Amino acid sequence: NPNVSSSINWAINPFELDVRIVNEYVKLSTGLGYGVKNFSLQNNYRITKDTDGEVVGFVDTVRTLERSRFRTGYFTAPLMLHFNTNLNPERSFRLGVGVVGGVNILQAYRVKYYEDGHRVKEKYNGSYEANPFMLDLRGVVGYGGINLFATYSTLGLFKTDMGPEV
Repeated sequence: NPNVSSSINWAINPFELDVRIVNEYVKLSTGLGYGVKNFSLQNNYRITKDTDGEVVGFVDTVRTLERSRFRTGYFTAPLMLHFNTNLNPERSFRLGVGVVGGVNILQAYRVKYYEDGHRVKEKYNGSYEANPFMLDLRGVVGYGGINLFATYSTLGLFKTDMGPEV
């Protein structure tokens, strides 16, 4: 039950290597980075681990949740093919396609709600049986030093049969 409008995905790739194939017009990019995927859950939906270690989702019928968010963080390595319209990267419109692989290093779950007039924040860090790897397809559109990207995850968020389908 992710709430798409308040879920967010961001990434940074500070260690980048570009290999020119055709001057600045066609380049292969790779590097090392960090990416975070935040999934806001809707309709009072929560997750927890049961006694078998499986992550299960349920609707909290006791309280009204202000926020229920699951976060994962990954060390990433992209492999992208970029097409540029100008030899000067600062004045170039670009399109890119490729894949981003990653290794999970962070799993956290946060819940916020009010109880007896006081705001309560619950924070849980550790293993929520998230998939240890990610493999995403990515498309990029950019101009100058700004890029916007769209991503499609090819692997499920949780290990097979260890969590809800997200």
